[in-house]
Amino acid sequence: MFGVVMLTYPAPQFGEVDQDDVELKMRGVAASLGAAPYGGPVPTVGARIHMQGADAALWFKGCDFGLRLKHPRWASAAARLDEVLLVVGLAELSPGATRAEVDEYRVHLATNRDLYVARTQIAPPNAVHDCVAAALRRCL
Repeated sequence: MFGVVMLTYPAPQFGEVDQDDVELKMRGVAASLGAAPYGGPVPTVGARIHMQGADAALWFKGCDFGLRLKHPRWASAAARLDEVLLVVGLAELSPGATRAEVDEYRVHLATNRDLYVARTQIAPPNAVHDCVAAALRRCL
């Protein structure tokens, strides 16, 4: 069992975005996480989730920032499971997408090889390097 984090480019409420630009940015996200295309072997990328109480943050290799994962129930479950599947979509998705829209997005991207995955673990508090912990505190 594992927790899941799906990272997508948030579709803007108004206006259009350049799909090629979105794909390029999200490929960069996938690369910084060490993710590989869905359908092949799923790489294990080491401890990338840092927990601080009920908060969690995802660390991106080569970046001074982390992504706050603002869902206390998810953080609690992930801490118990100790393993997280990172899923990166290369297309935009509305932050208000319904469950059906997310499922359609996931299936469409997996079919087109535009979905990337990696396995990560929860970092023990004493195992996080000082500079990584400082960067992650900035996002919490």
